[in-house]
Amino acid sequence: MSILTAAMVALTASSAIPERREFPVDPAVKPCDDFYAYACDKVIAGFKLRDDRSAHTFSFSDSAERLLEAKKAYFAGLMKAKDAALSPRSHELRDYYAACMSESASKADEKAYVKKILAEVDAVKDAAAFSAYVKAKVVSKDFGVFHFGAAADQDDPDKQDAYVLAELDTLPERSYYDKPDVSKDFEGVLTSFFKTLGKKDAAKRAHAVFAFEKDFAQTVPLPAEFRELFNSKNTISKDDFVKKYGDLPLDGLFAHIPATTPFRDVTGANFQWLAKALKDTPVEVLRDVYAWHALSDVMDDAYPQFFKALFAFNNKHLGGPEKRPVRQERCTRQVMDHFTKEVDAELIDKLFPNFPAEAFVKMTEKVRQALVTGLETNTWLTPEVRKKAAEKMRVARLQLVKPESEADWDFHPAADYDAKKPIENEGTFQAMRQEKTFSRYTKPRNRKQWDMGPLTVNAYYSSSDNKFVVPIGILQYPFYDPKAPEAENLGAIGVVIGHELGHGVDDKGSRYDEAGRLAPWMGDADLANFKGRSARLVEQFNKIGHNGELTLGENIGDLVGLTFAYKAAFPDGKGSLEDKKAFFTQFGRAWCQVQRPKMRERLLKTDPHAMGDARVNQQVTHQAGFYEAFGCKEGDKLFLKPEDRVAIW
Repeated sequence: MSILTAAMVALTASSAIPERREFPVDPAVKPCDDFYAYACDKVIAGFKLRDDRSAHTFSFSDSAERLLEAKKAYFAGLMKAKDAALSPRSHELRDYYAACMSESASKADEKAYVKKILAEVDAVKDAAAFSAYVKAKVVSKDFGVFHFGAAADQDDPDKQDAYVLAELDTLPERSYYDKPDVSKDFEGVLTSFFKTLGKKDAAKRAHAVFAFEKDFAQTVPLPAEFRELFNSKNTISKDDFVKKYGDLPLDGLFAHIPATTPFRDVTGANFQWLAKALKDTPVEVLRDVYAWHALSDVMDDAYPQFFKALFAFNNKHLGGPEKRPVRQERCTRQVMDHFTKEVDAELIDKLFPNFPAEAFVKMTEKVRQALVTGLETNTWLTPEVRKKAAEKMRVARLQLVKPESEADWDFHPAADYDAKKPIENEGTFQAMRQEKTFSRYTKPRNRKQWDMGPLTVNAYYSSSDNKFVVPIGILQYPFYDPKAPEAENLGAIGVVIGHELGHGVDDKGSRYDEAGRLAPWMGDADLANFKGRSARLVEQFNKIGHNGELTLGENIGDLVGLTFAYKAAFPDGKGSLEDKKAFFTQFGRAWCQVQRPKMRERLLKTDPHAMGDARVNQQVTHQAGFYEAFGCKEGDKLFLKPEDRVAIW
């Protein structure tokens, strides 16, 4: 793009979200050289990222922004409604939202909460007292150092395991602590924090907290390591977990978990380091570490200078936006994040009346059948394993559009929220969520429960349940248009369907059987073949600056999704060239995106998904149908020799 053209585009670019965005291809770009640019350059050139946004993936973000506007309007209406007109659920939502919207209430609540926590922390005089303090906070409304939750049991997915993780690092991943510019500026934010609290020796305190976090972060598994740990056999009995980590202040948590509940032993090195650090670190440093993590996220309206410093740091180093969204949007998002399904239940039928669910279900089954057929005719699996793989996909549960029962919605229990106490409301919510987690350990696990609200613009596959969930929120253009040709829909939402089902046979999903048990079903020969094929994807993405191990599961999902959505669209390869071009072009459009440079850098370190340009260009190189559709030949930049193309399934 010339400098003059870029200047002209800048004058006409818009951040507005249309009812339906057009995605004109760029005829100046040869598809076989850069298919992402061919599909996306025009829409990107005509778009200006809002100052209060960090990224925009058009297929996801356009739909999400439209839904956000609808929810903002809903909450504005709640504020005008009379109490008698509100249901108990909408009354809860209104009060939580109203408290957030009150700047004066927020200021008062922040000051009172900061005063409370500082008084508690300052009263801690030695390491033993600090351990007792943390022990009391693990199950409380306040910051508890440890995050705990429930996960499907690895041997019996009808039951729940407990897991516990320590949360004492601020930066996204350990390598950030080694960057001199990030370190310097982060210590500056910490110094601002302690100055704001009126503490002496603010810079010295900041340096000590930074050093503690940096050492802590070295023992936290990297994102790719977490993927491996959570998909490996590491359950131990509660008794063994208590014996192994008895030096950590977790007694209050253990008291709420039945003796028969297994624990996931996920982060042993991190726990061992922390147990030692809680004994050896000077108590004044421990107090400051706790104060930072307990208070920095709530110091906003009453502490504008500190908030400004923290916001600027996130923008400069972590890809945060240039400015924050308006208060109404922030409060809408907060309620959406906390009460996702409750809000969705209020709005789903109003926003999506008369959705043609039957047609979508039919198309989903078409993609599933293409994958099953592909597995049944696979040439490298041994016959027994081929049969198991096909059966797993054949019996996978599809949960489409929206939950079928109240139990599947999994609403939060009712609670009392105060329209003038935003921080107190957050504490009430956290206490409710903790009690909800504890209840999961004592009753059978609902394997049909939705882990997303149906107005979420996304989809997911659960290995422990062998199920695939597609919320109605994602079923908007360009992913899905009931009036569009089937080949076009299959190129977008069809690939998503195949992608999510593909997680059932990716590098981690293939360890789970058709019932969701962690029971690898590939023999040694099959596994060796699978790893050899996967290694080529790892190498391919490493070469373009991605972490091939971190993104392997999602890259396999993309490969499976694109391969079998194409086969569903064009059985035996039959179909017109125009339809085949439309299929791949719609696939490319699905991943057009704009990101702030530091956000892209952050995602490359932490996100298991490849960036949009890589998801498009690297995947089409393995598709014979792509070469046919666009006449790609040797010498084109995206051309791979047939023997170099990856076909895992």
